[in-house]
Amino acid sequence: MYYTLLVDMKTELEIMFQELNRRIELDCIIKAIKQLSTNKSGGPDMYLNEIFIHGKSTLATYFKHLFNKLFDLGYFPQSWSEGYLCYTIT
Repeated sequence: MYYTLLVDMKTELEIMFQELNRRIELDCIIKAIKQLSTNKSGGPDMYLNEIFIHGKSTLATYFKHLFNKLFDLGYFPQSWSEGYLCYTIT
């Protein structure tokens, strides 16, 4: 029983990672940009969502190449994990 559970879990993880181990496509980047909200403050990089929203037709291709290259290298910039939390009192 325990061995069967481990085999099933390993198979499930392999399937999950195979689904994630794909090239990033242009339509996925455009879809992600379309989900961004406007009127939000910038993060540590000070880029506003409006830059990506209004520049998506130009930027998306560059993002595709950048993200796929980083994926190939197995590199994720630490600064991309940083963000600001802002509390508002209403």
